Order: sequence, then structure tokens, then C-alpha cells
Amino acid sequence: SFLTYVEKELTTDFAQRRIEKEGQALRRAQMIVSPSRKALLQTIERYQLSSPEAHHIVNPMMMDEDTPLWRLGDCDRESILFVGRFDLLKGADVVMHAFRSALRKRPQLRLIFVGPDRGLSIAPGKVVDFEQYRIELFPPELRDRVQYLGAMANRDVAQLRTGCMVTVVSSRFEMAPFAVVEAMFQSCPVVCTDAGGCSEIVTHEVTGRLARSGNPDSFAAEILAISNDPAAAEHLGQSARRYVLEHHAPSAVATASVQLYRRTLALQEPALVQK
Repeated sequence: SFLTYVEKELTTDFAQRRIEKEGQALRRAQMIVSPSRKALLQTIERYQLSSPEAHHIVNPMMMDEDTPLWRLGDCDRESILFVGRFDLLKGADVVMHAFRSALRKRPQLRLIFVGPDRGLSIAPGKVVDFEQYRIELFPPELRDRVQYLGAMANRDVAQLRTGCMVTVVSSRFEMAPFAVVEAMFQSCPVVCTDAGGCSEIVTHEVTGRLARSGNPDSFAAEILAISNDPAAAEHLGQSARRYVLEHHAPSAVATASVQLYRRTLALQEPALVQK
């Protein structure tokens, strides 16, 4: 919880109570499993956990057999896709500013935004929705370069990904986002935040491109790097799919999980017998 609150949200009474309760629960656990090594270590340090065993197991990835794959020849090379809530945690403001910056060098680009509109806190007491933010950020002649589609079904998002040149994940924190792994599974070129566990999934210039969390200029540079080099983008997508198939296979994740469950139960058996 302490990793998922943005800016002043962390200081609210609700956030502090939630963090306190989470710490109490984790201190009672015999084993803690996380899909992110980095988040696991941060959690252990934050709550001063000394007794439980800590393990890293990635999230499994399985999509329908008919899930379309990204191909360079089938996509719109000027389209950028963002899938996520319109809020601070998901970095909606970051991707909007990054897109505005990228437009200056590649004016034919367009941004497709998919996800629910939760509103963006841009100042104390001021929350704006997507349309208000677009009006404030872009002049009239550029507003039609940003398209908002709202929330969509997973199958429709999967189809949309294959039609875009690059998928962007700009969150200020992510544990191990399915938005990234799903895009990689589909061979999509990805620009991803380096926050949280994302850098454990995406290797810069190997399976995608990493941008600095909260930095629009960094995201703009990485988006342009993919848009300006289609051959390299295609290679990134192919490498990304191979990585997901090898490291996020459901069977391997299930096997590792069951082994940990058995180990945890075995640790409890002496206490149960004693009782």
C-alpha cells in the first residue's frame, strides 16, 4: 500500500491506517511472495520484517490462442496506445505531456487513450477529467491528435494494440503490470516506466524501452526512438514475446507456487501436532 499512494494521498488518514494494518498482517505471515523483487525488498524494509521467508514468483501470462500478434506491416506507424486509468498513479499526465513534446518533432503522431476516467489532481482541490485536461494541454488544432476511447473489453484492447506502433505504460508505480506483459506477449513494442518492478520485466533496448518514472521528456524520447526506427521496434517486439513465453509460462508459475504452498504447510505441521 505504501508504494501505491501518490503525493499527498500518502498522508491521508485512510492511507496511514491501511498501511498500518498491512504491516500488522505481514508481520504475522510465515511466507511472503511477490511478483516483484524490488517491491518485496522495499516491503521488508518498510515494515521491518525479520521472520517470514520471502520469495519472488512472477505473474503467469496466458491469453487466448486467437489473440492477435503485432506485425510491423499491419500497424499504423504513427499511433501510440496508452491503456490505463486517467489518474496520477497510472501517469496519465506524464503520457499526455510526453505526447505533446513528441508532436513537436513528429507532428503526424496520434495518441489513443483507453481506460476509465478517474480524474486527475492537478492542484490542491482541483480535479480535472480527461476532456478538461486535453483542452488545457493542447491548442485547438492539436486536440484531435488525442483520442479517448474510455474503458474497453480485454479482447478489444488486444486488437487495438496490434494496430498501434507503440504501447506506453507510464505509471508512477507498478508491481508487475499485466498491461506490460500482455503487450509483450502480443509482440508489441513497449515504452515502459522504470518504476517498481517494471525494470525486472522490460530490459532496455532488448525487450522494450524504459523511461524515467514521472519524466515526460524521457518518455517522449523513447516513444520517438521506436517510431523513428521500425526495424528495431520489430526486433524489440519479437524479443519481448520470447521473454514472456519463457519466463511467464503458467505451468512454471503454478509449479513454483505449489512448491511454496507445500513448504509453508510443512512449516506449520509441528505446531499443529503440538496442539
